[in-house]
Order: sequence, then C-alpha cells, then structure tokens
Amino acid sequence: MPAIFAVSACKKDDAPPTNNWPVPKVKTIRSGGATDHIDYDSEGRCVKVEGARHRYDYTYEPGKVIVKITDLESNGVQTSTYELNAQGYVTGENNTAYSYTKEGYLKTVSTLGSPNRFTNYLYNSVTGLLDSITVEGNGWERTDIYTYYTDKQQTIGNDNLGREFMGKSLPHPVKSIVTWRAAPPPVYREKARTTSYTYLYDEQGRIVRQEVSTDNATGGSISVYTYY
Repeated sequence: MPAIFAVSACKKDDAPPTNNWPVPKVKTIRSGGATDHIDYDSEGRCVKVEGARHRYDYTYEPGKVIVKITDLESNGVQTSTYELNAQGYVTGENNTAYSYTKEGYLKTVSTLGSPNRFTNYLYNSVTGLLDSITVEGNGWERTDIYTYYTDKQQTIGNDNLGREFMGKSLPHPVKSIVTWRAAPPPVYREKARTTSYTYLYDEQGRIVRQEVSTDNATGGSISVYTYY
C-alpha cells in the first residue's frame, strides 16, 4: 500500500471547537515505541499525520485528494494526487486500481506489474461482513478467512482515521484471520498461519489497545490508541 494508506496518527491535543464528526476520531497511535498524531478538519477528514520521521499533509479538492509527504530529517517533499470516483473513493494510484461494492466496501484491488496481483474481497450476504480475501498472482494464491467480535464496535477503521476515501469501514473489529495458501495436489491448499487480535476498551466502548499475535511466530505487535 502507498504512504497515503499508512496507519499513522494525530497532531493537536485539542479538537476543533466545532465539528461534524459522527464517529470517534483517533488522536494518537503508539506502536513500536513511536507515536503518530492525526489532525482533522471540521468534517472529520484527516488533514495531517505526523510521526517522528514523516509528516503527511492532506488537501481535498473536488474529485481528488492531494498528499504531501515531508521527510522531517532531510526536509525532502513528495507530492501525490489520487483521483476519486463519484462516491468519493480512491479509484487508483500508479498501476493499481480499486473498486468498491454498492455499499462502499472495498471489492477488488488489481496491480499490474511484476508480478501481477489481483485481490478479491468477498462479503457475507447475510451479515454484510467480510468473509475472505483472496490474493492471486502469477501462479500463486492465498486466502484469508475472517472472524469478528460482533458484540463490539469498530473504532479504528477508515472513518475513525479520517480516511473515508479508502472505503467504508466494517462495523466490528477483527477477531482472527486464518491464512491458507495453495499447495501441490492432492492437498491443493494448506494452512499457513492464524493471526489473532485482542483488544482493550474504554468506558465508551472505544478500542484503546490492540494486540496482534501469530501462531507460528514469536512476539507480536501492540498498538495503543487515544481519541479526541
């Protein structure tokens, strides 16, 4: 994913005096000993993401998002422009194209290159939740199967990070992802790993800590969230 989609977080300690934010907005994310900060405009759109090494400045114009990335060590600047569709979602960048469901969820990601890569997002017709993601490219294939904490609300999704332009967020946090990969016959596919997610919540039901662990790897990752 390009830098525009990186999970980085917040800048100001005080929210704007007035806003139209319908959902909680993440203020800071601390992970791996580093803290990122996010600023939003009155509409809840991300306008600045600043960490220890980089700052991302977002400008919104009709039909596009312009992102300026500043290296805080060298002061070097890179600018990218992302075109949006009629629903306000990013349609592509460089050699990668995105499509969405009628509800606004990410549907496909297609990258032409070496190798080509095609990703399909499949949703449950009853619950509307993402069931699986299948990734294919030049003879290999991987499938990720998702489960969720359906009694909890997602508060670290695209809308909570001011990135609605990347598609609608699922309503519940991920519980586990079981990854399968293609294998020679007669097996055809084999389990590669299970990634588990656990969360801590504040009194308002917002996620304040996420821990990610994988059954075939040592250690894991922990992210801590604060909100406006």
